[in-house]
Amino acid sequence: MEKLNVEIVTELTPARWVQDSLMPWAEEGHLHLGSIIPPGFESYISIRCANRDRKIGPEGLLDYANLSELLSRNTSTPEVCYMALWYGFGWNVKEEFPYLFEEIDFPENFFLEIPNRSYYLFKGAIEENLKIGHKLGNHFFHEPINMMWPEDKLWFFAKEIDFDVCLIGGSHELISQIVSSGNFVTETFAPIQRTNEIFICD
Repeated sequence: MEKLNVEIVTELTPARWVQDSLMPWAEEGHLHLGSIIPPGFESYISIRCANRDRKIGPEGLLDYANLSELLSRNTSTPEVCYMALWYGFGWNVKEEFPYLFEEIDFPENFFLEIPNRSYYLFKGAIEENLKIGHKLGNHFFHEPINMMWPEDKLWFFAKEIDFDVCLIGGSHELISQIVSSGNFVTETFAPIQRTNEIFICD
């Protein structure tokens, strides 16, 4: 497995704007999408994580490498990106990447917290998100990052653990590039919409 060249963020000030911007978590019923991705960007789009219908786009799994490259071209800080990974996946982050924890004091209960979710927070170049995952036997299984944004905050990527789409907020130009690439199955949305108003699962 390729070495993950990021650092663990234990001083969470860079993520405070995310916590402050997200809409309140619904007590019952469907969430506003703004509870998952911060409002305030020019445009928003969902991208289906897997497409099995050739009539609405290329068949197959979402190409995260392609998407990461596109995102990297739409920020002035591609080498400084924040990546949040849900701590509850069925594999152990410390066992997979022990070297990240060797020189830091990381309490077991120290995570980036938003309502109903807790995350490890990493900082590194955008392409490092492609190295996050776990090894089973001789196979590496990529774990898509759950939240990601560059230091200049020109866009935001969100992959809620219960969704089969990822959400991106950014400039009109970025969203247009994603749609016009022809590599993704997309749907525009607004943060005020609720989760039942876009496709979130197959």
